[in-house]
Amino acid sequence: MNDCVEKMTLRAQQAEVQLDVEHEGDMVVTGDREHLAQLFSNLLDNALKHTTSGGRVSLAARSLPAQPGKRGEEPDLFAEITVSDTGEGISAEDLSRIFERFYRGDKSRTQTGKGAGLGLAIAREIIHAHGGQIRAESIVGLGTKFTIVLPLYTEGG
Repeated sequence: MNDCVEKMTLRAQQAEVQLDVEHEGDMVVTGDREHLAQLFSNLLDNALKHTTSGGRVSLAARSLPAQPGKRGEEPDLFAEITVSDTGEGISAEDLSRIFERFYRGDKSRTQTGKGAGLGLAIAREIIHAHGGQIRAESIVGLGTKFTIVLPLYTEGG
């Protein structure tokens, strides 16, 4: 996650978008480093793409305990990672479909009109392959927030 932020910092500065990062210590997720980097790069790239000059993109990570009544095979701790922006937001109609393959939503939202509509579908597959979940919230005109929950690596478990 930190590597992705480093790579996106210059782009954020060039776009005059503030990029904030907040996390509590070192958290380790067991998984494929390249796929997880692809996941965070995709989400940060989308946030920067849809946030105008003077806006803000935030990445935050914190640990969460497992929910009460968990099954024995579930991890004890999870990482909750949020990527949020102050961009134009996503309509409720589009929000319900953004994780579908090839769905691009409102074509006017993309600056270039390019993109195959695969990024968020791939992100969801990566998260599911790592035993996690993703959800999105958005308000048109105020921004979008993606929340990812992934199992944390813990010694002995």
